[in-house]
Amino acid sequence: MSYTKDQIDNLLNETENFQYVEFNKTILKELLTNISSNLEKDLENRKLYKTNYEKYISIEEQLNDDLSILQRLAAYPKLILDFIELNGVEILCKILNHPNIDIVNRSINLIQEITEGDFLNEIEDPKSFLELFLNNNLFELLVDNLFKIENEISKNEDCIQYKSDILSIIENYLDIYSLSYELLGKQNKIFKWLLLTIKNDTNDIKEIEIKLFASEILNQLLQNSDKNRIIFFKEEGLPILINIILVEKNNFTDEKKNDSKLIEFINNIVDSICSAMLEEKNQEIFNKSDGINLFIESMKENNIFRHLSLKILTYSLLNNKENCIKFIENNGLSLIFSYYMGKGLKKFDNKKIKKGEENVLEIISNLIQFCNGIYLERVINKFAENKYEKVKRLVNYYIEYYNDDDEEQRYIVQQLSIITLYLIHIKDNKNQNLIKYNKISDKLILRLSNEKIENMKSNISKIIEENEKENEEGSDYLHFLKNLIL
Repeated sequence: MSYTKDQIDNLLNETENFQYVEFNKTILKELLTNISSNLEKDLENRKLYKTNYEKYISIEEQLNDDLSILQRLAAYPKLILDFIELNGVEILCKILNHPNIDIVNRSINLIQEITEGDFLNEIEDPKSFLELFLNNNLFELLVDNLFKIENEISKNEDCIQYKSDILSIIENYLDIYSLSYELLGKQNKIFKWLLLTIKNDTNDIKEIEIKLFASEILNQLLQNSDKNRIIFFKEEGLPILINIILVEKNNFTDEKKNDSKLIEFINNIVDSICSAMLEEKNQEIFNKSDGINLFIESMKENNIFRHLSLKILTYSLLNNKENCIKFIENNGLSLIFSYYMGKGLKKFDNKKIKKGEENVLEIISNLIQFCNGIYLERVINKFAENKYEKVKRLVNYYIEYYNDDDEEQRYIVQQLSIITLYLIHIKDNKNQNLIKYNKISDKLILRLSNEKIENMKSNISKIIEENEKENEEGSDYLHFLKNLIL
């Protein structure tokens, strides 16, 4: 069914009846033409009359009504090529600059719906469609609007919904378009807004939802981009996250352990801290912020923060000599080897126990690889305590993980291989601990079959191959590994 221009205008002006009319290219074209025309008139009138709202209120009402009708596009993916041809993307992005936040939100709401996975599955070449918005500065405009909403004098529930819709668009892009992580990160202000939102102390249920949403976005940005971790370092974001976790720890009660949203928020912040520390500069900041000492103390907590602190410390020590030394200087060894022996982890569920064991083994592996002198001796001496009980425990760990095909578990087997082969080789170190070192080595050889030892060497060889591919042939780390398989 086709309509004349006058009929379409009448239908558009009768918003209540428009829902019964078939949405087609002709109506879409008229809608976009009206929106574009009214947008230009409105912006011009705002310049001329500024604070005299009555001079442009009628145009903005019409603009708002037309945008409300345009929302129907979300139910007609077959019209998306026509929408593109009619400059619909450019029009929606231009509206994002409008001074009236309610009109802006009409555009945001539609963009959110037509960037959803279900909608994109119905159109041709969704990647190119998403890129059209990015070519019109979508991310910059969205971030600007997040700050604009924060500065609204009369905030209400609508403002919270506007923020949620913007974050949903960002989430749509991160889920579907892999380049989004770094493209969004280039808008440095996104980290400022996320940190501002995450540290917001509020009891409002809807604001708490926004905090949770923001923590999820931050975690994704840091998890999936090296460049974002560097930007995050420059924004001095890590100390803020550390403080948030310490505040949550100090305020944690038994009642809060059943608050699923709070637990999810805490986990997102912890994961963000860990991802950030894949960048060495953030590890340095963690050290300078006294993070190692603070989270060694936090490991003593008899709640979820024990495991979370253990995870954070694991990432802080990863391939980092200074942090490993600081860990030992702050008396981390006694606590970590207590957990190594299974003490302090047993009261938690099996999944947490397993994850806790993996973190402990990774920490010990890093201490052995990146410490030297008296610091390394202090680590090795732990294996000689209490009649060498930790040597027996090491063998039990290896047997437990040996036949596990899970990729994450294979990584732990590699760490176990590093620890075990190093301890086997320590009898070659001629020093005052020779007798003690010989016993550690002999007890391991006695308890392990030649097959298992060869398997460990094979695991180390794989690590060496991976490092050589990254052109690190001359690195001290590679030299260390090669000595383990001689």
